[in-house]
Amino acid sequence: MSQELRKTVRINTLYEIVDDLDYYQLLKQKTNCKQSSIAPAFQLQSKALHPDNAPSALKDKANYIFTAINEAFRILKEPQNRLEYDGLLKNGVIRVEDTALRSGSERSSANDPSKAAQTEQSKKYWLMGLSDMDAERYDSAVMNIKFALQFERENEVFQEWLEKAQKAAQEAPKKEKNPFKIRL
Repeated sequence: MSQELRKTVRINTLYEIVDDLDYYQLLKQKTNCKQSSIAPAFQLQSKALHPDNAPSALKDKANYIFTAINEAFRILKEPQNRLEYDGLLKNGVIRVEDTALRSGSERSSANDPSKAAQTEQSKKYWLMGLSDMDAERYDSAVMNIKFALQFERENEVFQEWLEKAQKAAQEAPKKEKNPFKIRL
């Protein structure tokens, strides 16, 4: 297996399970390891998994993993913090409260387009636009997404979905005029 492929597999695999690993597992240490072994373990893992060494397509995943490793070191390097963490770990808590990492449900919601709106005003139109997309009312979806963009001009998800809606509106067959409609 090539070195590049090995890195890709390692990063993808670790990214899938990183939120389920405790700080000791992230540093490949046992919970009863010596305090002096924490820093060398961190150096080894941070060197092996540094985002600068990752393939460019995996930079985001590598950054997330690296954040987890840094957080593990930050907590475990201080004996007092480590003791507190050991107590949390015995109660089944694998992350400290003020963590930079997301839980699995938060990570999945990051990919959910219905959570893309940041303001209440844009959320109203954004959800209507998504509903229109699901119902294949593409012209209406374009209009509602444009309204949402008025409140959040820089929102990349809105812009991406606007392009999708505009493309779908162009490709959708135009309704024929109703021959039975009375025109005056």
